[in-house]
Amino acid sequence: MKTVEPFDFTSSCAWQPTHLDTELCTSSFFSFTSNPWTDNEAYKCNMSKVLICKSNNVLGFKFGPFTSKPQSWHKFSETPLYPTLLHPGMRIRGYVGHAVDSSGKEIGFPPLHMHHIHVHKQTKREVASGFMFDKHADFHLYQTHGDYLSKRHDGRAISDYFKFVPGVFCFVIESDPELAIKTYGTVNDMRAKHLAALDIAFYVEVSFLISDVACKPASYIWLHNPDNSLDNQPLPIYFPMHREPTPQNFYDVLNVTSVSWFTSLMPTAGNLLPGAWSHVHRLRDGGLFLLASSPFELQLCESSNIMVRRAEYASLREGGLDAERSRLLNHTALICNSDPKYSFVTAMGTDDGILNGSHWDRNGDFRCKEWSFKQGDPWTIVAFHVVNWQPQLEHAPMHTFIAFYFEAKDGSSLDWVAFGDSFNSCVSAKHVDVYAVAHYFRINILLACCAALFITSVKSQALFF
Repeated sequence: MKTVEPFDFTSSCAWQPTHLDTELCTSSFFSFTSNPWTDNEAYKCNMSKVLICKSNNVLGFKFGPFTSKPQSWHKFSETPLYPTLLHPGMRIRGYVGHAVDSSGKEIGFPPLHMHHIHVHKQTKREVASGFMFDKHADFHLYQTHGDYLSKRHDGRAISDYFKFVPGVFCFVIESDPELAIKTYGTVNDMRAKHLAALDIAFYVEVSFLISDVACKPASYIWLHNPDNSLDNQPLPIYFPMHREPTPQNFYDVLNVTSVSWFTSLMPTAGNLLPGAWSHVHRLRDGGLFLLASSPFELQLCESSNIMVRRAEYASLREGGLDAERSRLLNHTALICNSDPKYSFVTAMGTDDGILNGSHWDRNGDFRCKEWSFKQGDPWTIVAFHVVNWQPQLEHAPMHTFIAFYFEAKDGSSLDWVAFGDSFNSCVSAKHVDVYAVAHYFRINILLACCAALFITSVKSQALFF
């Protein structure tokens, strides 16, 4: 296969318009008291042709152009990719979703924040099966979030908008006549509104690096925070604009130092590949840990560092944050951990409208060890929360997930999602085994009397999101 440098695999593209139309929308202002897409008189949309770059090694799409002013928001509508553009059997080596100028050069953060760019996957069969809630069928096969820019231990800023399947591996697009793969996204301009600044012209690029030769199949998994009491509820405690049910899978973090954990089981067997990544809301990020064990075996509820457990978080005694992080960092079950020291950066100037003292999300060092896991092995994610900025925000909505590629023991190339069990559980691994499998596959827990029969049949199935 042709060697392609990570940052230039679309630089030689000859972009051409396609038959696909997409809706481009811009809202000129956002605040915590208004929704930029419904409450704003300056909300404007227009239709535009999607641009495409297609070769043996690249399949790329561009949406735009957008013209951005300070504090404006921009989005492009759902655009179908499968099966006419992403074909069954196509071997994906890499993905990028980011903002670029007319020459294809990346526009970083600041000033443009990749709020979210999603390539999502859904089948009619999954929604009808009852295996999941509708929002969970919107599985992010690929995604870009604002914290995907990295600041490494040596202080260099590195773009992590590019995600590559490690080594000689690739992810193979499955064949399914009911499968839908679409892309959509939102970008916001974080420059200060009251400062004079030039307009920024940009496109959103979503591109895939394709292997034109045989490669080893890799699978992909998304370990996600649980469903919780805030799902499908109005969220006025966060943003008054959310007056309608908002299925964003938030959980609640207060403006105090705290910890949350959740657990489930690995749905299949495999070996972790390098390059795992995470997503959290950095304004409350205090470090993230993935451990190959259950909360019971990790003694989270018995730890002297942790005090009162509440619905979705537990408070820590004085000095407990550093002590508990140190305890987990040295635990034999540790697989991955982040370095919270590099969770964000602070702007030091006012260059082109960037406010001095403003905070910008970064995905700090995320380190993983080798991990070979079996189907049914427990995993636990422990997320620490500290007040990094906006201390006046009493309730902060939080997402937490860890994603990685792995070599499946059966040689398959499948994608999985594992939602954690309830927050801050203390039950033993034996009890988690039964409940987590039932919860993962969305089997009605009221049928607990038949759990053994369900688990026997379900464990043999792969869940195709």
